[in-house]
Amino acid sequence: MACVEEKAPGKRAQQAVWLYEQGLTPIPLWGVAKEFNGKFYCRCERGFCDTPGKHPILKGWTAPGGLSRAAIEEAFTVHRYPNIGCLTGSSSQRFPDGTWLIIIDIDIADGKPGVESLRALEQVLGVLPRTVTVVTGSGGTHLYFRTNKKVRTSVGRLVQGRVVGLAPGVDTRGEGGQGVLPPSLHFSGAGYAWAAGCSPDQVAFAMLPDAWEVKLVALGGDEPKAPRAEKTTHRIFTPSNGADVLEQIRLHPLTEWATENPDELGRELWRAFATNIAALVAEDEGLEDEGRELCHEISEGYSRYSRRETDRLFTGAVDSMRKGYGPTTFERMVQYGAPRDLCTGGTALVAAARRAARGGRVVDSSAAGWLEGDDSADVRDAMVAYSAANEPTGPEAWPLHERGTCPVCCAASGSFYMHVVEEDPEKPSTWECNSPEHGKLALASGKSIGWPDDRGAFHGWQIHIDAFKAGKGVKAYLVETGYLA
Repeated sequence: MACVEEKAPGKRAQQAVWLYEQGLTPIPLWGVAKEFNGKFYCRCERGFCDTPGKHPILKGWTAPGGLSRAAIEEAFTVHRYPNIGCLTGSSSQRFPDGTWLIIIDIDIADGKPGVESLRALEQVLGVLPRTVTVVTGSGGTHLYFRTNKKVRTSVGRLVQGRVVGLAPGVDTRGEGGQGVLPPSLHFSGAGYAWAAGCSPDQVAFAMLPDAWEVKLVALGGDEPKAPRAEKTTHRIFTPSNGADVLEQIRLHPLTEWATENPDELGRELWRAFATNIAALVAEDEGLEDEGRELCHEISEGYSRYSRRETDRLFTGAVDSMRKGYGPTTFERMVQYGAPRDLCTGGTALVAAARRAARGGRVVDSSAAGWLEGDDSADVRDAMVAYSAANEPTGPEAWPLHERGTCPVCCAASGSFYMHVVEEDPEKPSTWECNSPEHGKLALASGKSIGWPDDRGAFHGWQIHIDAFKAGKGVKAYLVETGYLA
C-alpha cells in the first residue's frame, strides 16, 4: 500500500502534539537504535527485549484520557528519540460522542495470513469502511475504528486446530492496549507511515460496523471485571533499593573480572559498565557519588587510569541515561570483549544486579524434582497426564504470550505470565513466570511450583497451579486425584 509523507515534520514532541490534536492519545514508547553490526535494538534498559520499539516508557500509561497536551510536550522532550504510541480501548475516550478507538491489526510478518483472513471475515461481516490507517514497519496495516463497546486486546492464531482470537493473522487492540503511530521506527529499520489518503487529517475515524462490533465484543472484554482481591500473601520479601543494586553490581562475576583484568577492557566496554551504573543514578540522584566511586573502583587498576577521564566518562553515561538511553546489554558487552560465561543473571548487568538484590536467582535448575526430591519417570508421566487432561480448553484456553497475573505467586507487576502451547497436542501446555516473587515463594513454601531455568524464571504445567492452590505437594496431589498410585 502506498504511503503519504509525514504530516507533522519536526521533533517528536511536535509530532505527538499534532496527533493529540487529531483526537489520538499519544504516549511515548521506547525507540530503537542501530547497532554497529547493522542490527536494531530497543533503547529500553533490556536492549534486546521481546517488543523492541513497542512498549511504553511511562508507568501508569493506561490512565483514562491519556496525557494532557502539556504532559505530552514534556514527555516527548525529556526522552530522546522515542517512538509514538497511542492508547486504545476506553482509556482513549476523547471524542465528543463518548466513543473511543480500537485497532484491527492485519499482520503479514513471518508469513501470517492476515490479508487472507481479513477478506474471509469481510465476506461474512461486511466490508470495512475507509478509516485512518497505518502501514506498519513489518508491512502490515493498523485500521483505527471508533466504538463505545469494550473490545479485548487479542492475538488471532490457530491453536491445536482451533481459532483463538478474531482470525489467524488478525489481531485486535482494545482494552489495555496501544498502537504504534508514524513516524515511529520499527526494529526492522523500516518506519511506520500513514496509508495513502488515510492520515487523520484526510479521513475521519470510522465507526466500527455493527456486525464487526458484535463479533469483537463476543471475544470478551465488554463485561466489567470483578475487583482484584487484595494480595495479602506471598509478598513476604521487601523490594531492593538502589544501594543494594549497586552492591550487587560490585559483586557480580563480570565486575570482579573487570577489576582484576583492567587492561583487557577497551573503551566501549568501560563505557558499558558506566551505563549500567548510571542507569541507577538516573533514577536516584542520591546514588551519584556512590555510583561514581564504583566506576573508579572498577577502572583504577588500569595502567593508564585517569580520574578526570573516568569522571568525564561516567558523567556522559549519566546524561545519556537521563535522555532516555538504556544501559548496555550483556549481548553487546560480549561483542565488546566481555567473557560470555560471566554475562549471567539477566539481559544487562544492572538487570542482573536488581534480580540478585531481590533474591531472584536463588535456585538450581538441575536439582532433580526440584524442592520435592522426586523426578522419577512415574511422577513425570503422571504430571504430564494430569496437565494434559485438566488444562483450560476452548474459549478459556491459555493465551499465547500474554502479560498478566501469575496464578501461583500472584505477582502482576514486573512479571510475564506466558502460556506456550506445545506442538504435540498430547503434551501439556507450559507457562512461564519471571517474577522474582515466584522463586522466593517456592523456597518459602518448600513446594514444587514449577521448575527454574538459568535466568531465574519459572516454568510449569497445570499440575503445579492446581497442586499449589490445593495446598499440597505435586506428588501428594497426584495421588489424591488418582493419577499416581
